Amino acid sequence: MVLNLPLLSEVIRKYLLHDDMVFLSADFIAAGTLLTLMVRGKIRFHLPLVFYPLLFLFIIWVSIQQAVNGGDSVLLFLLGGRAAFFPLVYLFLSAYFISQFEDGVRQLFNVATVWMLVAGAVGVLQIYLGPHDPINAVWGKQGLGIGDYAGMSDGPTMIGVFRPTSIFTHTGKFGQVAFLLTLFRWAILGFAGLKFRPWAYVLVLADLLTIVVSGQRGAFVFLAMSALVMAFLMARKGRAAFLKFLLVAAAFGAFVATVMVALPQYGEVILSRFETVVQDIPFRLVTNLNHTGAIFQRYLFFGEGFGYFTLGAQSFGGKVVYLATSAAESSLSRICCEVGVVGAIMLGAMWISIMGRAVAMFRGSTGSGAGASSLFYFLWLVSMFGWGYTHDVFSNTVATFAASALGGALLFPNVYTPPEMVRLNAEPTPQGFDLRSCAG
Repeated sequence: MVLNLPLLSEVIRKYLLHDDMVFLSADFIAAGTLLTLMVRGKIRFHLPLVFYPLLFLFIIWVSIQQAVNGGDSVLLFLLGGRAAFFPLVYLFLSAYFISQFEDGVRQLFNVATVWMLVAGAVGVLQIYLGPHDPINAVWGKQGLGIGDYAGMSDGPTMIGVFRPTSIFTHTGKFGQVAFLLTLFRWAILGFAGLKFRPWAYVLVLADLLTIVVSGQRGAFVFLAMSALVMAFLMARKGRAAFLKFLLVAAAFGAFVATVMVALPQYGEVILSRFETVVQDIPFRLVTNLNHTGAIFQRYLFFGEGFGYFTLGAQSFGGKVVYLATSAAESSLSRICCEVGVVGAIMLGAMWISIMGRAVAMFRGSTGSGAGASSLFYFLWLVSMFGWGYTHDVFSNTVATFAASALGGALLFPNVYTPPEMVRLNAEPTPQGFDLRSCAG
């Protein structure tokens, strides 16, 4: 239940209680759970050693600039810390959960599948009922539940096709969560070494449908790139694994072709939507690059204060980064404007160290649920670093918390003993026979 809090709190906040206290309550439950486990000596995992001195330097750095800038908003400071570091709480909770249950990764896979199916079904229903149906309203406001769905400038358009919010309060949250759930499912299916029923593979089509319904082009781009990385890794594993990937890719091609033939009016608009990625990538890169010089000139050392531009800061006196400064909309711009370029480098180095730990865990636990979970988190973080150049994805804590709730296995020691082997080795055996001698 605790690992589901990031998505549960978003649903509760949208449909039951429109109040940020919902998020705060979830944070207290998650932090309280971790603290309880730590007091009881249940948490035996740790971040990469280099993370801790970097964190210490970062805290000193932001404290100095808070004093220099005269920043006195504790709430803004906590908001920035929540977005930057609270994902670690869910990462530790996820590690504990996976380590305690023989089928922990499978349970997370099943939960991710349920969330994906629910989110996709609601998104499809919203489009089917139309943009003016009450199902598309967010907090009673119709426009909040409608996202743009422009095709190419000279391409096809279609009245009634839009980006829905699904069970979320924003179209961007829908797309980012759909991306991470799909990426996790694919990593587990391909690399966990678990046997699944055929329906688990068939539902890959539901994953793709949900991505398409979300209309999130970034999700499409980074999912395609991640799939290529996984295909390369599968090819190294052997012919059987790679053939399985090709079978899924062929099913995807057949699915797209079927949609194009059966529903040409929808298929043409959808393809037009994702074709704009090719046009937008150079434009976004150039636009953001043009703002880089101004950021370095104004915020090389000190920013406006940790949390000042973070999502939700407007309620406590903060600003929207691309409205208050010459910076573009991106996580990189926001963090630089908050803590300076030097502070952003420290923060980035901390998360890069976690990426390195994920790689080590995947390489040391190939063919296990822990290895697949680590691969997922590595690919997700790499995607977020790329995606964060054009969107402020790290401010979307619903997605960052949910991803961390799935990727905690990277915190295991590099030599990982599966929980079932730990229990097996602890059981007494007849005639003094040491079962560990044949554990392999």
